[in-house]
Amino acid sequence: MNVRTSPVSRSKKDVAGLHGWLASAAADERDALSLLELLLRRIDEQAPGMGPEDRSALVEAARQRQVAAIDAALRSMAGAAFPLPAADGSRLQHLFTQMRRARDGLLDHHAATIEDSGLLTHTVIPGASDDWRHVSSLVHALDLQARLLRAHLWHRIDIDDADWRSLARLASRLRASSFLDTPIPDSVGFGRSMTARGLIVYPLLLVAARLDGRDTAESELIDRLARGWAGKVGLRIDDDGRLHENRHGPTLLLADRLAMRLDTHRLDRRLHERLEALAAASRQVRSGDLRLPAGLTRERCLRLLAELREDWSEAFRPRRWPVLRDQHVFMRIGLPVHEAPAAPEPSFGGLDGLLSPAGLVSRGYAYGRHEHDTLIRRARGLDEQPRHAVRDYLARGEIAVRFGEDAGVVVIGRTSLQPVKAGALVAWAPADDATAPIRVGWVVARRQGWADEGKDGSPGPSRESVRSTGMGETARTQRLLIAPWPQRIEMARFRFGDDGFFGDVLLLTGSDGEPASLLLPPARVREGDVAMLRLSQRDVRVSVGRVLQRGTGFERIAIHPQQD
Repeated sequence: MNVRTSPVSRSKKDVAGLHGWLASAAADERDALSLLELLLRRIDEQAPGMGPEDRSALVEAARQRQVAAIDAALRSMAGAAFPLPAADGSRLQHLFTQMRRARDGLLDHHAATIEDSGLLTHTVIPGASDDWRHVSSLVHALDLQARLLRAHLWHRIDIDDADWRSLARLASRLRASSFLDTPIPDSVGFGRSMTARGLIVYPLLLVAARLDGRDTAESELIDRLARGWAGKVGLRIDDDGRLHENRHGPTLLLADRLAMRLDTHRLDRRLHERLEALAAASRQVRSGDLRLPAGLTRERCLRLLAELREDWSEAFRPRRWPVLRDQHVFMRIGLPVHEAPAAPEPSFGGLDGLLSPAGLVSRGYAYGRHEHDTLIRRARGLDEQPRHAVRDYLARGEIAVRFGEDAGVVVIGRTSLQPVKAGALVAWAPADDATAPIRVGWVVARRQGWADEGKDGSPGPSRESVRSTGMGETARTQRLLIAPWPQRIEMARFRFGDDGFFGDVLLLTGSDGEPASLLLPPARVREGDVAMLRLSQRDVRVSVGRVLQRGTGFERIAIHPQQD
């Protein structure tokens, strides 16, 4: 039977009829997601005088089926690419709406239960109760709110202030009860030992751990630790608009005039113990024999646990997304494609020497230009204007919007659906200024949303900017938080080993005592190798140094010129 179209017999105005309707409800995802909302509506229509016990039994049965459907839908999208495909984005939006409606329905049911029980007039604290039956709907509404916030964080979607305030209201009401630290008897809950405190703190730990800058493997480990440890964290809600000092853990600014302080000293001790145990195990057994989380090496586990010790401490600082005037830029994600040229190519310029930048291509000189004004030279096309190598690399990318820079990071918004991962390489330059320097950095955080949103004041492409890219006002957008390198970037040519040709490569000039470096695919060269680097006026033999940085799909490798 289809829940939305099945006729409801008006003659059956009893509990048995509602139980039969619930048992025969279809298993279609959209129907299951709206099941609780439909059930509460039918209770009001068919049996408005139903007893509280019968009403609670029906609500609980519908809630369990709905939560199972929510979990199944979220699991099916757990490995979705960033940004989400259009179908998944629409499905997720519908899922968020149904979760909010189910949460509000449980709160209405809780209010009706309290009113029927007489607790509003017969208790010292109006509405307070030590009976689980009177509090269960409130806790289950909190469970749905925690799932809603987790889904936003997992998919890197901005959270509205209203959702954070809903969490704060539920937290305040449950702190006034005696069930804050009581294990929740819930067959579809987050875990056997989850408590109301854990449901409140769990999404806050995910916020502090900065999931928007993590890959799937790291996020899964953080999620597992947060679920298991959230119930051991102290909590304080500040809704007075002031930022209070906290020496015991992170302070999270969630909405206007709303902050939450956490006491995480017990988590710091547990993380320290895990770090020591992992380091000791690595000294006693081979790295391949260690039982590590899927997708993580020993080194990544050690780094992640060390980062969590800082994120889940008083050292945590909220990340800012600067908002300045929109500026259109050419942007390219990833390294230049390393492939053989289709035809003999003109020279590449930009450096007179390995450590001395000279801007973009020199218009007065091309490498090897000794056969001036000859038929051979014209046939090869070498008398044409030398191309701007880095600009050409960017022009094959996309048009994006740069918002601004704050504390050493740059925010760029885009409407392209090309996937991008945390740690990916990004290059950009102003689209309207051919003389401006090219900048390169790596993605430290990602967010996604829709161009007609941004009610919370968070940066997103303006409607005018979105229109100018031809994407329309309803285009889905992403925002990348990028940490740029301070060095100048140039395109050079690079040949290594048995390569039969020179391939494009990004060269970062040295600065502040740091050597020049190349951005290369992972594991392409090893320390001590010798290669040839082609610059604007000469070829330079270089030796490969150490790896300065590893990212997603690239390594930054130090290079040193060899003496002739």
